[in-house]
Amino acid sequence: MKRLTFFYFLILLSCGDKKKAKIPAWLRIDSVGMQTNYAEQGTAYQNFKDVWVYVNGNLLGGFELPFRIPIIQYGEVQLLLRPGIFVNGFSGLRAQYVPVRLLNLKRKFTVDSTTIIFPVFSYDSLVTFPFLEDFEGSGIQFVASPTSGANMIRFSGPGAGFNSNACGLMQLDDWSSQNAQAECVSSIFLPKGGRPKMMEVHYRCNTNIDVLLICISTTGLRTEKYIVSLKSTNGIWNKAYFTLTPFIESFADGNSFKPAFRILRENPESGKYLALDNVKILY
Repeated sequence: MKRLTFFYFLILLSCGDKKKAKIPAWLRIDSVGMQTNYAEQGTAYQNFKDVWVYVNGNLLGGFELPFRIPIIQYGEVQLLLRPGIFVNGFSGLRAQYVPVRLLNLKRKFTVDSTTIIFPVFSYDSLVTFPFLEDFEGSGIQFVASPTSGANMIRFSGPGAGFNSNACGLMQLDDWSSQNAQAECVSSIFLPKGGRPKMMEVHYRCNTNIDVLLICISTTGLRTEKYIVSLKSTNGIWNKAYFTLTPFIESFADGNSFKPAFRILRENPESGKYLALDNVKILY
């Protein structure tokens, strides 16, 4: 069992006779699911890495999937579960994904038995989705940034997207172009304060990519804020979760923002590309 943060007290507690350890029950979770209203919330495909577990209101910790953990409370127990993510793609930075509501379950635990659960999560009903792009429509909501050497196009065909038939594709095929950057066509209003502002993206690439947030002032001045660089996926689809909150809060002059994605040519090779799918912004 791999533990992230584990606030659980030791199982080997005395139970009247200090020579006898209390025998636990066990909670086992191998994988999790997600359900969404696709038209309003986008894809249900997720990349949750952990589950955070509360027992009768007490946080036990966050546990990397799959896991089996001891429970030393018997009878009917209230479980609160929430999925966890790699923040900005970093395996060393893990957190509860708070746009997903806590799943409230009651299960009966008995000594030396294992309770297996397959949690199915959903977004909190208060979450707002100001931007969704699955590239299934005829047009796309991304355009080349002013200094980009290539545009993003809608690429379609069997299996072109992540479990779909379309994605956004940006390529560096011209040796004279040193970078390509795509950004949202229209700015997105994102409020300060309140719930965390997040972005979800399915992506695949054969080169490193930069994830950016373009902040647009009330006078139209653009400021690019660097979020993170992601490594090549070697052409395999991956999903990442990005926190936009600190970048939004640190921008004092307005509430208009555009996510952007950039690929760079670090050598004279051509054929560098980035494919995007299921881009969401939510808070």
